Amino acid sequence: MVTWYPRDTRWHGVQKHYFNVSTFKSLVLVVYVVLIIVESSLMRRWFREGNNDLSTTSGPWAFWARTGIYLIIDAAFSLTIAYFIMRNNWHPVAALVTSILLFGLWFAGCVLNAFSVYNNEYYFKQMDEWRGIVYGEAGLQGTIAASYIVMTGFAAKAVHEWRKNKAGMNVKSQADRRVDELVLEERGEAKERVSEGDFVQSGNEGQGRAF
Repeated sequence: MVTWYPRDTRWHGVQKHYFNVSTFKSLVLVVYVVLIIVESSLMRRWFREGNNDLSTTSGPWAFWARTGIYLIIDAAFSLTIAYFIMRNNWHPVAALVTSILLFGLWFAGCVLNAFSVYNNEYYFKQMDEWRGIVYGEAGLQGTIAASYIVMTGFAAKAVHEWRKNKAGMNVKSQADRRVDELVLEERGEAKERVSEGDFVQSGNEGQGRAF
């Protein structure tokens, strides 16, 4: 097994590829951030050249609505996940829940970003170039959402294996307890038989002395 995989046995097996997909998602996220920076710098240059007001909030560049909120939430989750992975304590259930939530987040961002470009009514000369960049961002958002879907599948597999092993351990514990009970019962019966044998032997010896 590759050494950077968690030592946690709950992640051994095919579900370990959860971390491969997570790494791929992080690389896509880096490209996404670079594209946002490119878009931001180009928009500022284009609007200075066109003498347009970049400070207005009604323009199509609204960072928080299209990109910012998703980056902040994903960053918060990613740092939390990295902390628990480093401590070898990333639970499959937590992985499943966060993957589902982050898929919904990025899918909504992808749809909103593409819709905001398609429905934009704020015209400027470089609109075609800008649309190409933002559609690229939406494509990367969709790729990140798809990555979380795949991660959800691997996390579900890890949850299934964890629950199966937990059930097996419970059955084994119950079986061990039953074996212990049977052993104790057998020992108790053996002691009773020994006690009865001693009593009979003592009775026979007493009768012999009476004669």
